[in-house]
Amino acid sequence: MSGLLVCLTFRKVFIASVIGAGMFLIPNGVQSAVDNSATLQWEANQEPDLGGYTVYHGTDKNIYSEFQDAGKTASFRYADLATNKTHYFSVTAYDTSGNESLPSPEVHKTIIGPDSVLSVSVTGDGTVSSIPDGLSCSSGICSGTFTQGSSVRLTAIPGTGMTFSRWNGACSGTDACVVPISTSPASVSVTFEAERLTAEAQFKKLQELAEAEYQNQLGLAKAEYVEQQALPRAEYQNQLGLAKAEYVEQQGVAKAEYLNQQALAKAEYQSQQALPKDKQLKQRALAKAEYQNQLKLAKAEYVEQQALAKVEFLKQWELAKTEEQQAVAKAEYMNQQALPKAEYLKQQGMAKTEYLKQQGMAKAEYQNQERMAKTEYLKQQGMAKAEYVEQQGVAKTEYLKQLALAKAEHLKQQGAGKTRYMKQQELAKAEYVKQWGLVKTGYLNQRALAKAEYLNQLELLAKA
Repeated sequence: MSGLLVCLTFRKVFIASVIGAGMFLIPNGVQSAVDNSATLQWEANQEPDLGGYTVYHGTDKNIYSEFQDAGKTASFRYADLATNKTHYFSVTAYDTSGNESLPSPEVHKTIIGPDSVLSVSVTGDGTVSSIPDGLSCSSGICSGTFTQGSSVRLTAIPGTGMTFSRWNGACSGTDACVVPISTSPASVSVTFEAERLTAEAQFKKLQELAEAEYQNQLGLAKAEYVEQQALPRAEYQNQLGLAKAEYVEQQGVAKAEYLNQQALAKAEYQSQQALPKDKQLKQRALAKAEYQNQLKLAKAEYVEQQALAKVEFLKQWELAKTEEQQAVAKAEYMNQQALPKAEYLKQQGMAKTEYLKQQGMAKAEYQNQERMAKTEYLKQQGMAKAEYVEQQGVAKTEYLKQLALAKAEHLKQQGAGKTRYMKQQELAKAEYVKQWGLVKTGYLNQRALAKAEYLNQLELLAKA
């Protein structure tokens, strides 16, 4: 066994202090459906002036409605505790002078009463249910078990065309049925009878049935109409989706073709640009090489002419002894020098003129090729754009055509659905009017019979 330890130690004052012994319930905090007693035990106080123990009891936490003097015995037993309740206990010690200790920690025990049987007998078409759950009857006899000391509320629900008549047994009459569960089994019977209708009530009921049937027919016709509307609308949306998808696809193809044509034209243009540039560079290199060659030849010839003139000059100089002869020789030498230099400069001018001419021709050729390539590129772009615009126009025309066809089909389906809906409404209304006529005829017939019976009774009373 285990429990909470409480020490009951006294000082010679009005209220003692609690410092460590214990009290426990055997067992503590349990629920019992068999034993409605509770046994308490605690550790005995060893003070020489112990007067005894007081045991407190209640059915609310920390609130005690009674107490018992346990004497000096460190235990106490409660018997015949109320069922379906939780019981709380605490204990204090007191000395011979009447001083009382602080209370021990609280312990508790829940006592649950045993179950008892409740039987229900059903006569007629109807259902009986219980609160709390545990019993549900629709025919014959059924039973359920409920805790003793509790109460069970029974509810009677009549079937179609039936009415609740009365309770018998543990409940009686037509009031609410609440059965207290005791130690003895209880039984209840319930009776359901066929609903008795007057001619007017029967007429009203038939009216309600005809109205319900009319509303049902209307609902079916409306549901069918909505369904038929939904189908062409769904088909229309589907056609729209397909036409749009095809349009987008054609746009994508045309755009891809357009971009492809652009890429090809650009590649061709760049290729054309590269070729004349290479050709120009080649011609420039050739012209430059030719120019440099001409320069080398002219220079070599010039140097050679200078050397010959110098040799001739020296020769003439040597031969000439007089100043006049030297002057003639020097003039001849200068003349000889001037001639190759003039030739050299002339050759240089001719080579440069040829070089510039070659450059001009190469540049003209390059620019001509560039203009042709650009013209071809723009032409290709224009053709690709025209093709793209044409394909867009075709795709858009097809898309609008599909839209028009889908819309026409949608309107056609809507018209067919609406016609059928109106027809269903007319049929439902005709059926309702027919039912109304039959009900009214039956009502008038019953009134005539009732009046004839009334007049017959009056006549019999007059004769009597």
